[in-house]
Amino acid sequence: MDDHRRFDENLTRAGVRDRVTHLRCFSGEALAEVEGPVDVLYIDGAHRYRPALADIRRWGARVADGGTMLIHDSFSSIGVTLAIATTVATSGEFTYLGRTGSLAAYVRAPAGGVGASARRHASELPWFAKNLVLKARIAGKLLKLDLAEVMIASNACILGPAPAAALAASKGWQPLIAPGILVGMFGYAIATFIGVTMAALLAW
Repeated sequence: MDDHRRFDENLTRAGVRDRVTHLRCFSGEALAEVEGPVDVLYIDGAHRYRPALADIRRWGARVADGGTMLIHDSFSSIGVTLAIATTVATSGEFTYLGRTGSLAAYVRAPAGGVGASARRHASELPWFAKNLVLKARIAGKLLKLDLAEVMIASNACILGPAPAAALAASKGWQPLIAPGILVGMFGYAIATFIGVTMAALLAW
């Protein structure tokens, strides 16, 4: 049984088939099919930066004053989190209410300034970092890397080359000192590019 057929059967079983309009198309195509403002918007699409950015920008603009926007995989997916950072976190148009797991809740109302909105989002950085480390450990297991390699790689990517080298030296992992420095420097190069790109997007 395909997902679409099962979805329709679930609607019928719940007795809400006549109350639900199901649009089987991409989110960008569905914009023209939904009329008027949206009171409750739930975004759970592709986790890549560009699709997530497009959903938040285009559909977020349709949320009514006082309406609610929910974004799944927030502070968990890198692409979704970066899209949030370049839109609602710095726009001041939405107030961040908090999250339940990776589901972030917003209300369309002034956030008390861009600075206040950015600070609320920044408070989620420790949880975001924890998710990145967890995913790194899972990737390490899948790639059959030992714990030392995963720890140094994660340290280098999050904190930089110097802390990674210091950790490797303190643990006696001499062969991992040079790789830790190289990975950290590579991370600096990527982060610099992302930072410049974000600045350009925010200034646009």
